[in-house]
Amino acid sequence: LEVEKIVISEAEEIEDDNLREKLLKVDLLIAEIEAFKDNPTPSSEFLTKSSSTSPKSVLE
Repeated sequence: LEVEKIVISEAEEIEDDNLREKLLKVDLLIAEIEAFKDNPTPSSEFLTKSSSTSPKSVLE
């Protein structure tokens, strides 16, 4: 899976306000995911280590 980063310079303005807002949200989401991967929380480490555990067995 290849990911390409879309860079929009200030000289290039997106005229569609909705599209610009969505692209900014996607960029923010990607930044949050990258930060999360660099600094996982203890609960996320538990979830990744126990991925074979079904939700039902976790509740028991």
